[in-house]
Amino acid sequence: MFLSIIVYSLTAFILYYLGRNIALGDTLYRNLYGQTKPFWSIEQMAIILTFVFISGARYCVGSDYLSYLLNYLSVQVNGWSIRSTFEPGFTFVTELMAKNNVHFSFFFSLWAFIQIFFVYYSLKDCKFLYPYIGTVLLLSPFFGTLMNGIRQATVACVFLYLTQFIKERKLFPYITGILICSLFHKSSMILIPLYFIFYRDYNLNRFVCITILVICTIVGNFYNFSIFSDLFSKIFNVLEYDSYSENIGSILEESRNLTFGPTRFLTLSVNIALIYLYPKIRIYFSDDKMLNLYFILFFIGACWSSLFVNSYLMIRLSLYFEIFTLVITVYTLYFLSKLENRNTFYIFSFLVYSYIYLSLLKVYISGAKFSVLYYKFFFLEDLNNLIL
Repeated sequence: MFLSIIVYSLTAFILYYLGRNIALGDTLYRNLYGQTKPFWSIEQMAIILTFVFISGARYCVGSDYLSYLLNYLSVQVNGWSIRSTFEPGFTFVTELMAKNNVHFSFFFSLWAFIQIFFVYYSLKDCKFLYPYIGTVLLLSPFFGTLMNGIRQATVACVFLYLTQFIKERKLFPYITGILICSLFHKSSMILIPLYFIFYRDYNLNRFVCITILVICTIVGNFYNFSIFSDLFSKIFNVLEYDSYSENIGSILEESRNLTFGPTRFLTLSVNIALIYLYPKIRIYFSDDKMLNLYFILFFIGACWSSLFVNSYLMIRLSLYFEIFTLVITVYTLYFLSKLENRNTFYIFSFLVYSYIYLSLLKVYISGAKFSVLYYKFFFLEDLNNLIL
């Protein structure tokens, strides 16, 4: 537990410090030249390398991570994959690295590089947000998700970048990007219709949105949608969630039935705060053409994950939208930091940044010796039992 606290906190501080330097440098550059500073810099490379190292060196992030690791080792040792249904792009990268005896940590580091690059690059014109990207990424639920559901999480980060083409009405680069993403996770094809739906701004009443979110939370807390098992099975076969659809019966019978505890209350509180504050944030960033789309996609993700919190299958689709929670959170933190009365900023920061510490405390109190929340360096673990 203590190693986890040190790693998460120290990494978040490093990313904040480097992001702050980039933001300050960008402000000076804008004042001198009237345009944003180029993306690449020493600080930017340091941010990416720090995140890549922490992600690549981490071990046992979750069940998906272990399946990727076992598959990689199987290709490396035996020459064949333990799963034949991976998309061609992912299979190509896996075989290219594994058959050339590249250590698995570099394999995971590659995906971490793609993820962190697209997150920061998508917001390259808003470098004033950079101090908060790393802190929210490390101290909220996102970090574990990125390195567990690697394929889908990587596509989600690329999708964050592709959303600009929705607002710019550039169909060809958007479709091309999604098709490339489908080489790594077929479910990305469900993102194509969004181009034709969210090309214009929508004015959402915050109180209506909060009501809908609360209703989704209440329904999701007491209902696991197990009666739709046949439908879920067909959907997940089409979307290439084959390892889940094959076990749909056992998964639904063992439905999680998560209780509404401290961490879920914390997540709900943050989401409600984001919705409640959004009208003021939209006025503050009135020249930002992407903000409304970011908010809509965040709201979809918040409602979807709340409604299907006890359905392990359906909640996975929310990953494409949960990345926008990070974006809206970062915008909100910056906005609140500029208010004369900073009390709201401190309260909201506490809610956002306490998630990982509260989660670690829960695991520690429960006495569990194993948790995917615990940070583990692979070189400190015994991996002999994984060699195939």
